[in-house]
Amino acid sequence: MAMHKKNALDIDTKMEIIKAKNNLRAKQIIEKFKKGNFQFYEIFKKNEITELWLNGNGSTKRKMRKTDNEEINEIVWEWCLDARSRNLPIPDPILQAQAKDIADKLGKTDFHSSNGWL
Repeated sequence: MAMHKKNALDIDTKMEIIKAKNNLRAKQIIEKFKKGNFQFYEIFKKNEITELWLNGNGSTKRKMRKTDNEEINEIVWEWCLDARSRNLPIPDPILQAQAKDIADKLGKTDFHSSNGWL
């Protein structure tokens, strides 16, 4: 098999590959998108690509980075959605305090809700 130039795919392209899986064979998809076997199969293993795309997040992102604080981030995000649904303003200091409270409840002593975390 010929070597292909390395280039990262954005989430929209990855979703096209996932959708093409239903209609095309793996070899056809690899030729169409000019990707190697490994990258092709890695895309299928990652369900979060589908979730991000369906939520409309990160269509131009190429990598999905994880942090050590994913659990805190998720809980704070849910809290923000709840507050926004009730038309409550969420200033940065309140958001940081909420994140710190959640981290304390989860026993994460090394978490700092700094401006960089926002």
